Amino acid sequence: MIGLALLAAVLLMGALFGAFALVFAAVWFVLRAVFWIVLLPFRLLFLAVSIPLFLMFGAGALVLIVLGSLALAVVALVAAVVVPLIPIALAVALVWALVRLANRPAAA
Repeated sequence: MIGLALLAAVLLMGALFGAFALVFAAVWFVLRAVFWIVLLPFRLLFLAVSIPLFLMFGAGALVLIVLGSLALAVVALVAAVVVPLIPIALAVALVWALVRLANRPAAA
């Protein structure tokens, strides 16, 4: 008999907890809906303000990316022309130094 009473008590506690959870969930749902409805105009206002800002900053970033790419292309083109000329420039500088050294007036 004690086991049956204990089982009934456990079932009653489970039913009470379930009912409390159901009431809490309903109240929570209503509060979330009220907050959502109250905050909806602010969300819409933020959205209306932020979309043009995001588009403007996105266009600015696109312009910076294009200008940076063009600058990088110019630097790469200059490097592609100058780098193969470095050994020739060194050879010319060496020949110039030797000719200058050979054409120096003799020390008195």
